[in-house]
Amino acid sequence: MDEMEEFLNDYEIPFKGIVEQSVAGIYILQDGRLQYVNETFAAMCHVPRSLMTGELVANLAAPHQVDALMEQYHRRIRGERPGPFVLHTKRPDGSRGYVEIHGNTVQYRGKPAIVGVGLDVTDRIQKQEELSKSRTQLRELMMRLNSVRERERSTVAQELHDVVGGMLTTIKFDISRLGRRLERQERGEDPLPANAGTAKETTQQLLDLVQESIEAVRRIAEGLRPGALDHLGLQDALAQDLNQFEARYGIACSFDCDRAPLPISESRELGLYRIFQEAMTNIARHANASAVDVTLKWNASVIALDVVDNGVGIASVRSKGAHLGLLGMRERARDLKGTAEIGPGRAGGVRVSVRIPTTVVDDTPMELE
Repeated sequence: MDEMEEFLNDYEIPFKGIVEQSVAGIYILQDGRLQYVNETFAAMCHVPRSLMTGELVANLAAPHQVDALMEQYHRRIRGERPGPFVLHTKRPDGSRGYVEIHGNTVQYRGKPAIVGVGLDVTDRIQKQEELSKSRTQLRELMMRLNSVRERERSTVAQELHDVVGGMLTTIKFDISRLGRRLERQERGEDPLPANAGTAKETTQQLLDLVQESIEAVRRIAEGLRPGALDHLGLQDALAQDLNQFEARYGIACSFDCDRAPLPISESRELGLYRIFQEAMTNIARHANASAVDVTLKWNASVIALDVVDNGVGIASVRSKGAHLGLLGMRERARDLKGTAEIGPGRAGGVRVSVRIPTTVVDDTPMELE
């Protein structure tokens, strides 16, 4: 009979088979040392069972946890019930694992000991951490969206006040001037000064101002809702924007899409277009690139949009503005039941890969040949 079996018999556990096969980790702790652990508990801690028996419990804890673990151990020995303790472990792949340990104080061989169970809560804690991270990112995203919204409102207000408002004021002045001329003519009074211009000239000036006002309003409306999407479709809108981007920033742009118009809803088309706009904005602000390649492809189930630059690489997206821009792209893609992945390009730079279903589908992975 080996040492382990002697110990179990001495402790008078009649259910050895149940303990050894339990899906919960089971341990006995006395004098600060592990007197017994089952195979499940050893596996949770990622330590061979033979090395755990007789080992100081303090040696199982991560350095930053030793004091807290020993304080809880002494409190349990004194008969207190401090609640469970989450032990941090190191997994074989180097990642962190979590074991929640519970225990009760008993008398064993005339001295107090702790008998307890351990539960692997790694998945639960990782999900909690991911949820917390997602909430933080969501707060940052909402702050950025509010900032962008206010900036856009400020821009529109300034355009309306300075440009359209100024034009309308001039139009009002010219109409008043024209009205006074007509009144004088009706009354047969002396004509206006020679430098006042003819009624025909004044009318032409009014027409020119009205046309400029129309163009200004069209430009403002274009910023709020791209008319190219309504009139040209997604493919031509992307091509048009790339031409304008190339002319403005001097960055060579190529566009690969030679298919018929994409048959998707307006909301999905707008979502893809906004993701494209955000990707191009990040390139202009952060990438220091000399070339951009954009590809739009689709089949019966999935649409694929790829934006690749040859800039400074993924390090360029670590700034807070770029990071939130990427988060915004992911959220837009998620709203479309798809994904947006950001990573390094094949020849450096950054690659933004967006995959969304052509129509609303189930959770089947989306692939494009």
